[in-house]
Amino acid sequence: MIDPFDTLHEAERLLSKLPQDLADRIVLIGGQALLLWAEHYLIDQLTGLQSESLSSDDLDLMGRRPEVIECARIWGGEYRIPEMDDHSPQSGIVFLNNKGTIEDSEAVDFLPTVYGLTPKEVHAHSDKMRFGENEVVVKVMSPPLCLKSRIENLNGLHYGEEKAQREILRITSATSIIYHWLIDFCNNTEDHRPVAKAVTYIMDNILLSPSSIKICAKYSIDLSCSFPLERLKSKYPPLVDEYLNRKLSEYESRLARRAKAINRHKQPVNN
Repeated sequence: MIDPFDTLHEAERLLSKLPQDLADRIVLIGGQALLLWAEHYLIDQLTGLQSESLSSDDLDLMGRRPEVIECARIWGGEYRIPEMDDHSPQSGIVFLNNKGTIEDSEAVDFLPTVYGLTPKEVHAHSDKMRFGENEVVVKVMSPPLCLKSRIENLNGLHYGEEKAQREILRITSATSIIYHWLIDFCNNTEDHRPVAKAVTYIMDNILLSPSSIKICAKYSIDLSCSFPLERLKSKYPPLVDEYLNRKLSEYESRLARRAKAINRHKQPVNN
């Protein structure tokens, strides 16, 4: 079986070549961002099916046309910028010229934003990671952003059954990653306020979003397991006692109502 984490080596090689001022203007997004977090938190517990669902050969970056052109120059590749009448969602593509011809070369896609997210949201809630011996710092979509992106994809992109099931596995992997990420967050900061901010973002902007309620009810997904309640309570008791318990109850109630409505529509009409 192909190790899905092998594809991260190419991402690290490319990102480590960037000068810091250019790296500051891009964000690692898409499947490679989720894969990076899975390598950090889940590598020893993934099932074969989960590993397969996380595999991603595509390297996607959030950036504008100037970043496309600069990255192509540094990587020794060729870039393509969509024409004005081209409705492609991409800012551009960099072909790496590593397979003899452009048509066969690996490509890096640049997007102006992430589906279902705003650029401001991506920059505000991304984490920073160091890549390569040069320790180039690059923003990476945080686990909460990865989860929200996967939810919006499943809700809005009209996937077929096979692709939907793969996205569900990515969503459940993202919830496990968030659980461990929040524990790390608690362990690595003295101040409870950044932790509380992250928790409220996850709760209010992801779990309670219309897209989340819709797909969780449709596919029987439970996102409440994203929260390590005991660790969060030991960090700041009111966060759980006064906020999370109430919000989780609201999440479960809204989910139950949505599931009931779905089941009602499924029932046959008697003549």
